[in-house]
Amino acid sequence: MKVFVDATPIAINRTAVYHIAWDIIDYFSQKYDASVLIYDRICSSDEIEKVRMDCNTDLIRRAQKGVSDFLHSDWNRMKNNVRSDLGIERHCVIYLDPLYCLFDRSIDDSVVLVHDLTPLTYPSWHEPMVCESYKRAYEKIQESHASLVAVSHSTARDLWVNLGISRHQIRVAHLYHRKMKAHLTADSDDFTNREKKFLFVGSLEERKNIKGLIMAFHLSGLQESGFSLVIVGGDGYGSEEIRRLVAKIKGVKLAGFIDDRDLEKLYRTSWAFIYPSMWEGFGLPLLEAMARGLPCIASSHSAVKEVGADAALFIQSSDVGSISKALIQSSKWEPKERENYMLRSLERSKAFSFEKFISIIEDAVIEISARKSGEFFDVEHESQLPPSFLTFPWIEQFPKSFGDMPESHSEAYLILILQLARIRMERRFVELSKKDLDAKERSSVEREFSSIEFAIEARIRELKRLKNYKEGVID
Repeated sequence: MKVFVDATPIAINRTAVYHIAWDIIDYFSQKYDASVLIYDRICSSDEIEKVRMDCNTDLIRRAQKGVSDFLHSDWNRMKNNVRSDLGIERHCVIYLDPLYCLFDRSIDDSVVLVHDLTPLTYPSWHEPMVCESYKRAYEKIQESHASLVAVSHSTARDLWVNLGISRHQIRVAHLYHRKMKAHLTADSDDFTNREKKFLFVGSLEERKNIKGLIMAFHLSGLQESGFSLVIVGGDGYGSEEIRRLVAKIKGVKLAGFIDDRDLEKLYRTSWAFIYPSMWEGFGLPLLEAMARGLPCIASSHSAVKEVGADAALFIQSSDVGSISKALIQSSKWEPKERENYMLRSLERSKAFSFEKFISIIEDAVIEISARKSGEFFDVEHESQLPPSFLTFPWIEQFPKSFGDMPESHSEAYLILILQLARIRMERRFVELSKKDLDAKERSSVEREFSSIEFAIEARIRELKRLKNYKEGVID
């Protein structure tokens, strides 16, 4: 079984998760020799590097046109026809967005990264064509055996509540912030050299509640005391209304889409970060702001509260007065109070890391490999075991060393071990069949492996119960 990463999202937009998509591509390409899909083709390593350097290549333009044509075409005619000739159906595809599941006939042996369900739950925030396409994508996911990875517990709950997908089928992998050039400390100049400006980062779209933020800033009157509101992000659904409102309000600046260097400077020089979004699957700009020691004002619901925890000053996003009050309150912070918010932001950001995120996606891939044991394992050689699986020395002596197995193993690894035990039992029976064994000797071999199976399955059940307890799920 081979691993593919569907990188089509990098051709469509440059949202906050663009760099995370590249991290996933790099990790699985280097560790598992994964191939990269962009729309309807498997890309060479040279093509991928060109795309990394220039997001306006012929390959990207072709993918953009292809995706647009697909989404606007008659569904029955285009259904499952994009990648039917690539021969990837019996392999594992990592989808970075549920929408692109529509390109393939079967997604049973795939991993789907789910950000949010707002095209289904709040269709007025999106174009009708986008909502219809995601509706079809989630219907396909419901009917499949795909492994789902939600970027927050909030999104996992939405999958359960709105689609009836069991929490047992959903892993949660929180996103993470990119590494900075230098870590901040309380003695850093960045803690004191701040300008009188509030910063918002995100697409110009209705669900981000930018119009509510602009009205709250106007209501606060802080522009009269030298404060400004800087809004960074490209156009999204509803951007025209936002632009018209900005033109009427003093002290508000639309910076548009800016490069990483300029964004880093804004993060490090702003007075506070404001994130009044109506709903988020995660809220990566909030995490990036916290990682840069920026005091944060954020919505008190969805995944935003999950990410901000006790580090942010929370508001009611639907209440312009609540947002305005928080802006005024933050403008009056004394140095020590503001420093306290900065330190809390930095501390909270440490809870999120690439290592935690990627390990959960990797576990999902390994579990699929175990599920497809007939293809993934060679009974004679076991040559295709995951590299990370083979790093544990006790594997060489398995099953004799089963008692030395680390307690911390994930469910996916235990499933792999269970498959390995069954394969080795079968091989041993083949070997013993060549000898004259009486019933007692054969029964002894069967009991040995049955006890191993029982122990592994018990450990798997224990892990599931522990996971459900932590997430508050009742079996």
